[in-house]
Amino acid sequence: PRPGSGSPALAGAVCSPPVLVGRGVLAGAGVEIGPEAVIGPEARIGAGARIRRSVVLEGADVPAGTDLDGAVLFPGGRLDA
Repeated sequence: PRPGSGSPALAGAVCSPPVLVGRGVLAGAGVEIGPEAVIGPEARIGAGARIRRSVVLEGADVPAGTDLDGAVLFPGGRLDA
């Protein structure tokens, strides 16, 4: 099965291995995770976000439509366009 396939919260996400996803992650529709992504526990990922070669730390929020590539996002972190 694909990564995240056992988690109802990731049902709308497409995961491309290798991916590591912690417990309690919530992902909106159309989310793309991976390759080479780590999502910490309790992170929230907005609809349409893309996360590649990045680390999202525990409890961080990824806004809808965000495109992360080679980034580290921590709780309270700010994304500048």
